[in-house]
Amino acid sequence: MNHDISPLGDLLGSTLAKLGIADLGTMIELSERWDELAGAPWAENSTPQIIRHGELVVESRSTAAVRLLRYAAESLAKRLSDHFGAGTVTSVRVIGPSR
Repeated sequence: MNHDISPLGDLLGSTLAKLGIADLGTMIELSERWDELAGAPWAENSTPQIIRHGELVVESRSTAAVRLLRYAAESLAKRLSDHFGAGTVTSVRVIGPSR
């Protein structure tokens, strides 16, 4: 038996880190608690997609909400940075709904 095998979670974590993607625990918590952590207007208008190199990508549920969410992006980044720690979320990019 090879004792040099790393647990899958360790490999996944290091691979995500190399790609600049936030750790899996942060992404899971963000997804599961989005409504609570993001608050209005985010909860009813968007879904978090990924945090990469400190940038949270959020998908708007409608094209009409994109401008509203972009206007509120800085305050969301601050709120999430306060919750997860400095550097985890440094900015928010809002994208339109996927087709």
